[in-house]
Amino acid sequence: MIEKKNNNKSIEFKGGMFTLPILHLLSNNINEVTQQLSSTLKQAPDFFKQAPVIIDLSSVSNKSLDLHTLTWILRENDVYPVAVKNGSEEQHQIANGLRMAVMQGSKENYKPITENKKKNHHNFDISQTVSAEKRSPLNAHNNVSSETKVISKPVRSGEKVCSEQGDLVILASVSSGAELSAKGNIHVYGSLRGRAMAGMDGDQQARIFCLGLEAELVSVAGHSIIPETFTDNIRGRPAQIYLNNNRLNISPL
Repeated sequence: MIEKKNNNKSIEFKGGMFTLPILHLLSNNINEVTQQLSSTLKQAPDFFKQAPVIIDLSSVSNKSLDLHTLTWILRENDVYPVAVKNGSEEQHQIANGLRMAVMQGSKENYKPITENKKKNHHNFDISQTVSAEKRSPLNAHNNVSSETKVISKPVRSGEKVCSEQGDLVILASVSSGAELSAKGNIHVYGSLRGRAMAGMDGDQQARIFCLGLEAELVSVAGHSIIPETFTDNIRGRPAQIYLNNNRLNISPL
């Protein structure tokens, strides 16, 4: 009698694509980190609740860091660190001991703004603004690369659109409850009512452009702003969101 083999599978690994926030640590002062973390989480509590995050240690890789306490603080705030990258060998070993993965990542995305760069009359870094016209929504088609994802239809509530390799261009409006994320810039040729997160790999030069700012949350390289902070001169109007000296700014287009 031939015994029939049991072909029932118990597990199966499949590829998936998820958007994970990156916490770019700029200081090894745990007290300062705790205060700023608390302030950020209060701005968007639902967005970060039970969120898995990757900790980027590129700015503190040569400094002493209490990674144990940082991990505990994040978990106490219902944020769950799952991996670190760009740290020292010692930091990576500590992370492994804390049951976190170590990811390979490039430090080239982080370009600190130097004080001796020439400023324009608006008092922000001219290197960030020279390319603004070229990167605006009105000229997006002229700068679409092979790594840019272009969506021609509206993004509905509950939909998530991600561009893992470059810019994301939406040629329509984005509904409340929708989510956009991109390694590079985000361009929206319509109203932006959902969430938009640019510079997901830590690119502080990334920007968000839209023709009607009504977003639930906007974020560049992990720095976030919620609608309560929008002023009347930009709410519902064409705007751009960008980082300047680690501070997220919104200005009319």
